Amino acid sequence: PEIKAMMKGLRSHYQKAPKKARPLGFGELKSIVEGLHCAPGQALVFKSQEHQRAVELSCLRDKAFFLLGFWCGWRGDELIRLQAENAKVMVENGRRVLHLYLPYTKGDREAEGAHWRLVELPQQCPVNAYLDWVEAAYIKEGPVFCAVNRWGQVSEKAIHSKSIIKMMRDAMIRSGMEPQEAESYSSHSLRRGFANFAIEQGASAQELMDWVGWKEISTAIAYLKSNQSLHQSLLSKAIMPIDQEGLEKGDA
Repeated sequence: PEIKAMMKGLRSHYQKAPKKARPLGFGELKSIVEGLHCAPGQALVFKSQEHQRAVELSCLRDKAFFLLGFWCGWRGDELIRLQAENAKVMVENGRRVLHLYLPYTKGDREAEGAHWRLVELPQQCPVNAYLDWVEAAYIKEGPVFCAVNRWGQVSEKAIHSKSIIKMMRDAMIRSGMEPQEAESYSSHSLRRGFANFAIEQGASAQELMDWVGWKEISTAIAYLKSNQSLHQSLLSKAIMPIDQEGLEKGDA
């Protein structure tokens, strides 16, 4: 209670908005994935085949990391805890489907684990990105997202939690993003970006909670409140009659 009272006093005194991760939207995700697709070709300037393979593997890993993180709405620490044994690809109705399982998540207080089912997509597909990465890196068991050294060797250990943000920002810069812009994103940006995307597509708070794994309705409500699509929609409806009226007067 004393600490809560102290924090309340500090917030009242400094009156600063809570610092939140910048959402990585679908448009930014698409640009990053497309940039990473072109990056290996740009790396042909390297004379060493080892360096070339290192770039190719890093790009494949990063594409899978970003796409899985976005479509699952995962935190960075959840991505690096994914094990190959808990990722199964099946064919359903002629389409590949990726079934994922995490033994525990941050909001899983009973340690029941959580399942995700991702269907193959025509574009920005997490299923194909995952398969491209694990096949190229020969990953059949253990951590899915591992470090790649400068000689193109894949570690057997997962990426360290303290290296997630650096890996993400390096991938963004490799894809063509400006360093200053990449600095504005964090390991939580994929989760926030998906939440905003789902809301813009008409998902309800309960649907978002079920998919992302939130237990408290207040968390989903915070995203609904912070989403700007409603504001933009109302603003466009308000401006459109004014523009039309001005156009009619000008024509007259």
